Amino acid sequence: MFNKPFDNINIDDINFLKENAVPEGTSIDYKEQLHLNSREQRKEFAADITSFANTNGGYLVFGVSENEGVINEINGEVFGNIDHLKQQIENLLRDMVEPRMNGLQMKAIEINAEKSIFIIRVQRSFSGPHIVRGREFYGRNTSGKYQLEYNEIKRRFLENEGLYKEIKDFHLERLFKVKADEGYLKLAPGPTIMLNVLPLSAFGFDASVLDLGSPYDERDFGPLYQAGVDYHIGFEGIGWRTTIQHQCYGYHHINRRGIVEIVDRGILRIIGEGQRITINIPMIEQKLNEVANKIASNYLRYGVEGPFVLRFALLDVGQAVFINQNGEVTQYNILQNDLLFPDMIINDFSEFRSFSSQVGDLLYNAAGYTQRPTLYMQ
Repeated sequence: MFNKPFDNINIDDINFLKENAVPEGTSIDYKEQLHLNSREQRKEFAADITSFANTNGGYLVFGVSENEGVINEINGEVFGNIDHLKQQIENLLRDMVEPRMNGLQMKAIEINAEKSIFIIRVQRSFSGPHIVRGREFYGRNTSGKYQLEYNEIKRRFLENEGLYKEIKDFHLERLFKVKADEGYLKLAPGPTIMLNVLPLSAFGFDASVLDLGSPYDERDFGPLYQAGVDYHIGFEGIGWRTTIQHQCYGYHHINRRGIVEIVDRGILRIIGEGQRITINIPMIEQKLNEVANKIASNYLRYGVEGPFVLRFALLDVGQAVFINQNGEVTQYNILQNDLLFPDMIINDFSEFRSFSSQVGDLLYNAAGYTQRPTLYMQ
């Protein structure tokens, strides 16, 4: 509905809705006031929110009046302390909605010294369907919200169960292909770092196909290990690759459903004592955080929104040793040939560092540490 980041929505966008007579429907609802005082008002609000979450997500716009579904006045409303209002809404939904909802975004847009427009963005939920007060499920269509019937509720539960199986099966297929050297590009042999970012919107029967254009700028698609870098365009998507002496050591690829695959065989080629592969834990964390900014930039360009499933693996690293944040080589080595890390779901890339920190913590555990070693200065 708003073709921009939520934080950048301003009064011009609200005026655009009015001037172009953008109607209420599946993805947007207009409200003149926001009242949460009575039990019935709180229930109605929770029903509005869950109707978006149980369908395809959308926006609630408070402080505008409508006639026959289109805005006729942008009057604004006195909402008081906005931080208090946001907390009130979060508490209300936590108390009234199951399972718990994530990814709600809220902001106020001032129109004068006293009045504001208040907008709530609700993401499509992949952990629902959500129920209000343990009794009622709601969805949305072009006429607004409606109460779901039994068959629709059952279908939505089955859709979400099937969604996670589809994601798991897709990721396992990609792992097997990379291990068999059948990834998106032919790579030089060696131990492998693999990161997959899987938007939940890329799965299911209504997944869209992106118009990716061309990856003209390596700053947007840089692989983990950067040496000679050039772009590739193929049937399955686009990206950039690292090549040294005509061999490819890694790539950063996005397919036409918005799924990112980053594979690297350069960083882990540092040879330690005894000709064993050395895993530099701080470097891996740093490289993950750097590439996350590029992924987020591309998703913004292509209009791909969260939630995102993050999956990370180290492949063919048996007997590797570690370097800690003090540059010390540990005495432990990896017994497993492949390390498949627990996945994490994030709503946006401001949460990515918690994932990279989790990767680092688990690598330190694998290196024999109960916690991260203290960084000392020489």
